[in-house]
Amino acid sequence: MNSQTDDSDSAWVFSSISLDQVNTKRHIFVLLGLLVVALNLRPAIASVSPVLEQIRIDLGLSYGTVSLLTTLPTICMGVFALTAAPIAQRLGQEQTVLYAVILIGFATAVRFAGTHVSVLFATAIVVGIGIALIQALLPALVDRYFTDRADLVTSLYTASLIGGAAIAAAATVPIERMLGSWSAALGSWSVLAVFGAIFWGIVIRGQSTTANRSGADGTVEGEAAATQLPWRSRWAWILSVFYGGSAFLYFATLTWLAPFYQSLGWSEELSGFLLTVFTVAEIAGTLGVALLTSLSSDRRPALVLTLVACIIGFGAMAWIPLASPWIWATIAGAGIGGLFDLTLLLPIDYAPTPETTGKLSSMVVGIGYLLSALGPVVIGRLRSASDGYVVPFLLLVGICVIMLIVSLWFQPENTIKVR
Repeated sequence: MNSQTDDSDSAWVFSSISLDQVNTKRHIFVLLGLLVVALNLRPAIASVSPVLEQIRIDLGLSYGTVSLLTTLPTICMGVFALTAAPIAQRLGQEQTVLYAVILIGFATAVRFAGTHVSVLFATAIVVGIGIALIQALLPALVDRYFTDRADLVTSLYTASLIGGAAIAAAATVPIERMLGSWSAALGSWSVLAVFGAIFWGIVIRGQSTTANRSGADGTVEGEAAATQLPWRSRWAWILSVFYGGSAFLYFATLTWLAPFYQSLGWSEELSGFLLTVFTVAEIAGTLGVALLTSLSSDRRPALVLTLVACIIGFGAMAWIPLASPWIWATIAGAGIGGLFDLTLLLPIDYAPTPETTGKLSSMVVGIGYLLSALGPVVIGRLRSASDGYVVPFLLLVGICVIMLIVSLWFQPENTIKVR
């Protein structure tokens, strides 16, 4: 009898070990899938910047109008982030991400015919919708699959997201030279989305969707319907505007850094490479902040460090752009990369429950990206009005200073109650 019991216990132990191994392998595969998906969240936008001046000249557009190629997807990223929860409730989180990647790939492929203004603007809108859905759902997927390592996985997929921008910034002009047109270069990034859709489809094949995870109120577990967002919370608005400030800095720089240095006589290739250095530095800043946040729950020291780096980088670009530009791009990039990662963690810090995190994150991302959509347009308008980039980049410095002051209020013991 004891022998049978021992055999039964042994069988249970070995089956548990096998199950743990399967779960570990599945989570690793899911992590790789998240990183591949995140890689697709910026190339359709970042690829525009190195050839932005050429697009403007070829199509006869003003600086303000051509900046809409970055502004339109950013607006969509804000608006449609608020719709991600109900869409995921119907389709499932994983399936929604898959369809969104396909949407990005389709819109990017249409840019092969991008010599028509209407095509460029229409694809910018569709790309923004796809990115919005994915960005709103990735944090929820990270929280569900990697609850104990959410900080690390968030940093990894943020680094992958920024890496996609770096690849696009570096390779777009060489691809343009090889294919013979900027429209073909923009459309070529659809290949990355095809790979992302295939890989993510394999990852989620056979897995249950989250479409049936809604409660009695019809809200997807861990997410929130738009009517439940904390609109009346003062701190929720502060976090939303703060997130918008960091995204404003990112998209303004992503759009205008290369044209800025082209106006100083740099070639498309060299200015595109500077943008690549900037984005690679963002990755380093993101990973560096991950180490700092693992040491303390107080985000203020890391926020001050990243914002000071942004002030130094943007200030130097405004006043002495040709004196060690690679250093200034590296400092500013590291600052923005770390800042972006920190703003993604703030809703988690301030929300007392996972359900509240979903509600708060939806509001922060939605409002934040709507505000950030002003970045490329404002910089474009200021560039036209001032006939240069000194005033626009000094504006970025001013935004960093304001954010630095606000960041001192972010005490770790504060929480936001969502009614």
